[in-house]
Amino acid sequence: MFHCTKKLVFRYLVLGLLFFEQVILDSTFTKAVRNKKLQHRDRVVLKEPTIVRCLASCEYVNGCKSVNYHYGDKICEVMRHTAQNEGDNTLEEAHGWYYYEKNEKMFDMSKMFLKTNDSRFVTMDTQLANTPSTFPEDWFITFNVKIDMSTGDGQILRMTKNNDVILDVKKMSSILKITHERNGEKFELMTNSLDVSQEIHQVMIGFQTANTLDKQLFVVTVNGYVSYQGRHRNETVAVRRVAMDISNPRIFFAEKIISNIEFNTDAHRLVKSKLWDLVPDWPKEFFLDITYLMIEPYTGHYCNLFHITTGRNHEVFGSRIAVVFLRGSNSYTVEMEKGTEKATRWKSGYQSTQTWGRIMRMRVEQVLENGEYILRFRLNGNENVLQASNGMDATNHTNVRVYASDGWHTQVSATTVLLKLDYTKKSP
Repeated sequence: MFHCTKKLVFRYLVLGLLFFEQVILDSTFTKAVRNKKLQHRDRVVLKEPTIVRCLASCEYVNGCKSVNYHYGDKICEVMRHTAQNEGDNTLEEAHGWYYYEKNEKMFDMSKMFLKTNDSRFVTMDTQLANTPSTFPEDWFITFNVKIDMSTGDGQILRMTKNNDVILDVKKMSSILKITHERNGEKFELMTNSLDVSQEIHQVMIGFQTANTLDKQLFVVTVNGYVSYQGRHRNETVAVRRVAMDISNPRIFFAEKIISNIEFNTDAHRLVKSKLWDLVPDWPKEFFLDITYLMIEPYTGHYCNLFHITTGRNHEVFGSRIAVVFLRGSNSYTVEMEKGTEKATRWKSGYQSTQTWGRIMRMRVEQVLENGEYILRFRLNGNENVLQASNGMDATNHTNVRVYASDGWHTQVSATTVLLKLDYTKKSP
C-alpha cells in the first residue's frame, strides 16, 4: 500500500511538472505544430537536449525566432526565420517533429493555475501601454529598478519590434545585463554591482551618434553615472550606425521590480553653431535648467557647452546673457551679463569632481531677492553656488538664442548629449 502511494505521488508530481513546463512553453511560444518542421538552411543544430533546454537556447542565439524539435531523437534546430515570414508552405510534413514559433506576447504568471512560490525568479507580467509611435536615430529609456535581497533574478524588461529584440534587461543578483541586437549582431553590457542598501536605482539606456558620425554609442547609466562592469572608464560600446525601424515597439516588464518608465526621443548631440531654441521674450527673472551627459572622456581646453545670447558673442552690450565653458576635464567657467550701462561680464570658475561619464544638471538663473537681482550658477543641486549681484541693474531681452554649442568657440571633442533643456520665466 505504501509502495503504491509513493508511486501515485510520484506520478502526480511528474504530471504537475509536465503541466508547469507546458504552461511555460505556451507562454514563450505562440505556435506549436505537431508533425511539422520548418525547412531552412540558416539554422543551429543541437543534439540530445531536452525540449526545455532546446527552447531556452532560443534566448541565446542571435535573432532566434523559431525552433524545430524531434522528441524521439532529441534533435533541436534553432532558426532565425518563421513560417510567417517565409510563407506557411515552408512547413513540411515531418513525423515526430514539432515546430515552435517564438511568442512576442508575454504571459501573466500571476494568473496561472499552477505557479511556483520560488522567490528566486521573477517574471515579466505587464505590457507598457504608451510608447512613442516613432523613434529617431538617437533615443533613451529611463526607469527605476527595485533591488533588494527579496527580489528574484530573471528577465525584467524587454523591448521588441516584430519579434526582434531591441532591448533586453536581465537582473542577475545585484547586476543588470543589458543586451541589444542589431542586424544579426549582439551587443551586451553588464552594470557594476548595484548597492542593495539603496532600494531604488534609476537606470538610463540609450543610443547616441558619436561625434565621428560613423557609429553610435550604446550607453548605460545607473544613478547618473556610466556603469560598465569590467570596462575602463574611458571605454564605451560602439554600435555600427545602421538605421533601425522601431516604430510602435512593444515593451514588457516585471511590474514588481520596474517602475516609472519614460522615453526621451528629443535628446540631441552638442554640435557647433547648433541653435536649440529661440525665445521671443527673455525677462529679467528666469531659470534655465540644462541636463547633459558627456559620454566620452574629455581632456581639451576651453570649449563651449551652452550660450544664451541675442545673436552675438559679447562685442555689443546685451548680446551675451549667459555662457558656460568647459576647461579641462572637470572645470567650468561661467560668464553672465552684469549691468546695463556697458558690456561688463561676471566671470567665475567652478570645479566639479567629475564631468564626463556622469549626468550633469546645471541651473543658470537670475532672481530678484531683497531688492537686488542675483545671478547664480548651480551644478547638480549644489548649494555652494557661484553668484553675483546685479543690484537693480538688470534688463529684459528679446529674440534670445540658445546655442549648444555656439559658433564662436571650440566645440567639445567628446561626444556629448543634451538630454533636457527647460526654460522657465519667474512667476510674478
